Amino acid sequence: MWCRLLLVLLLCQCEGILASAQNVGNLPLVGVLRLNTPENVEPIPTIFRNSLAALGQVDGRNIRIEFRLAAGHADRFPELAQRLVNEKASVIVASGDAAVRAAQQATKTIPIIAVVDDIVASGLISNMAKPGANTTGVSILATELDGKRVDVLKRIVPSSQRFGVLSDPSSAQARPQQLIDTARALNIELITEEVRSPDDFLPAFASFRARRVEAVIIRSSPLLSGFRTDLCNLSLTHKLPAIGQFREMAEAGCTASYGVKLAEMHGLAAMFTDKMLRGARPEDTPAQQPTKYELVINSKTAKALGREPAGHSARRSRRGDRIGGPMSAIGPKRTSLGAPHMSAFRDKADMAPRRARYCRRTGSRSFVLQLRLLTTDFADRSNIHASAGVDADVTSWLAEWTTTYAASRLL
Repeated sequence: MWCRLLLVLLLCQCEGILASAQNVGNLPLVGVLRLNTPENVEPIPTIFRNSLAALGQVDGRNIRIEFRLAAGHADRFPELAQRLVNEKASVIVASGDAAVRAAQQATKTIPIIAVVDDIVASGLISNMAKPGANTTGVSILATELDGKRVDVLKRIVPSSQRFGVLSDPSSAQARPQQLIDTARALNIELITEEVRSPDDFLPAFASFRARRVEAVIIRSSPLLSGFRTDLCNLSLTHKLPAIGQFREMAEAGCTASYGVKLAEMHGLAAMFTDKMLRGARPEDTPAQQPTKYELVINSKTAKALGREPAGHSARRSRRGDRIGGPMSAIGPKRTSLGAPHMSAFRDKADMAPRRARYCRRTGSRSFVLQLRLLTTDFADRSNIHASAGVDADVTSWLAEWTTTYAASRLL
């Protein structure tokens, strides 16, 4: 009798599990196309799921989020995108030009949320205000910030005259004119190596060394940011200071990074996804750009390569001090057409002359620059966080960064 009862309970439990699985399978599908592998895709899934959950879209409860990963091979995107179309996905979120183009070729009706370097210059939408067709999304200004990275790297390696540029042709569709113009103005020769998969990384760095490159600019790309640990290790092995797009690249071991924040970028993608799930039309939903940019210096890597900022050891010994007082700032506000307005700076008191140096405004562009000096060794996790508002040309501010900081708090 007890055996029969136990068998009945087990059968009921199995039926409940099957019913639950069927219910989850019937939820609206949000398919995410990325170039990563399962090993290096974090923290993107966590950021994206949490951002959607904050908007009321909870994975496994009222939506189903599935990441379809190309594992470093962009030629897999057409197959992955077609599978999502066959499974009747409600929304497709695609990171990088190659993923977006594959999704656009697979469907003309399913909303596509693009997360790319320059969404208009790459020809993925007609304009920011009226995207048209079934694609809208996030444009991270990568090509516009390329010139800033050249300037930052030149400040870190002031005697250098030859920079390597690591580029992913499947992602960097727009011409890097600002990178070229800035390098020309600084009398820097650019040596470009194109990579299409992780197998191309080692030959690219070997070529840089053979051609006497003195530092490396890692352009924005899902491939290059996704496999950041491999790239940062190669830059250390070949003793080449490298600058990338995201903070996570500096944390992985690159000398520096300058660009948007992953949390904001994928938070915007989640916001677009929520709108599409609630019935918005992508052709009528203006694309957006992030408004916060940060510069991150990995002091451990800089020291290992002989590029440690002057006086850094002394500053670490008194890392609890505040220099210049507290300051908060708002980044550049942008219209749907991408035209930036003046930043607004907030403070409880009038800005001191020292802080005013950091808040010059030229033309119509101002940026918020967050500088974090990272000591990534496990024995000492004492990081200094400095924040300053600067204009789009960071040259004059970086000229002072080795001697003056606006240290606002400890991380």
